Amino acid sequence: MSIPLAAVEFEIGPLTLPRNLPENGPMVSVLISCNQRSEPFLTWCLRSVLAQSYRDLEIVVVDDCPVEHHIAVDDSRVTVERATTPLGDRGAFLRAYELSTGPLVKPLLAADRLHPTAIGKLVAALHSDPANILATSKRVHVDQDGVILPDTPETVPIEVVDVLLRGTRVGNNLITGMLNTIGEPSTLLWQRDDMPPDSELFVIGGKSPEGHLAEMWVLKLLARGKIAYLVEPLAQVRRRQPQLRLDEIVSYLALIDGSKQLGYLSDLALERDALCNLLRYTLADPALIGAGGHMQIDKLVDIQKSTVNRIGDLIDTIFESAGRH
Repeated sequence: MSIPLAAVEFEIGPLTLPRNLPENGPMVSVLISCNQRSEPFLTWCLRSVLAQSYRDLEIVVVDDCPVEHHIAVDDSRVTVERATTPLGDRGAFLRAYELSTGPLVKPLLAADRLHPTAIGKLVAALHSDPANILATSKRVHVDQDGVILPDTPETVPIEVVDVLLRGTRVGNNLITGMLNTIGEPSTLLWQRDDMPPDSELFVIGGKSPEGHLAEMWVLKLLARGKIAYLVEPLAQVRRRQPQLRLDEIVSYLALIDGSKQLGYLSDLALERDALCNLLRYTLADPALIGAGGHMQIDKLVDIQKSTVNRIGDLIDTIFESAGRH
């Protein structure tokens, strides 16, 4: 059961974008990693970046496709590097991050595309308050043909107007509700200096979850400031087939534990809620775990047992604390 964002009390304030959006300013590094799955959509993606009203862009593409193909782009702002050995999704993005130099960072998955004013509006939103640490927007899902799909719980806008939200509270809701309403990599923009060094890009609180990349980046940034959220859908995100896999469950446990080191879930009841929702998730449909035989089922049962024990320990601690007061 996910917790609607509107049901949580946040400290929010209005956000007003300037009438005239900036066309120039700090360099924005648009980082694109391309693999065999996303390669058919890369041209679609690049065209959306080159059409941006904000012109000060550094576009870095790391091509991690196993089959060599030609990426023809006649624009001096675009750098393409072909991986000589397989890097994987994270390795390709990290390489793009290392090659880039702009003070602002804009991830973009090669299967997604941006609205022509997306980067200009995100830059303006980020700079609307000195305490802002991240800018993002509503996104829409599209199918393999680029047709916009109906909203799902995670794509419904979290407000009806552009707003500033306090980071820790938004982060706590994201973890406990297991519902990422904040955005995916292609909706995010942040200042490079506000993200930990490259070596920690995929680490949160000493943990390194295998999945949940957007959630990890959002939590790391929100622990340090506010988020600027725009209600206009500025990114079209290719809908990925949801899968309930054992490694995703393990990854989410790492996300919960890592986020605690950053100050999230400081209330034991919040940690209990996060673990309870994760347990419900694992029990939703065991058939979705995949073909792993008895060994995979045994691992799942072990995770469920340890999660139940953690929930029991938290409940005991909560009652003991209430008794002392």
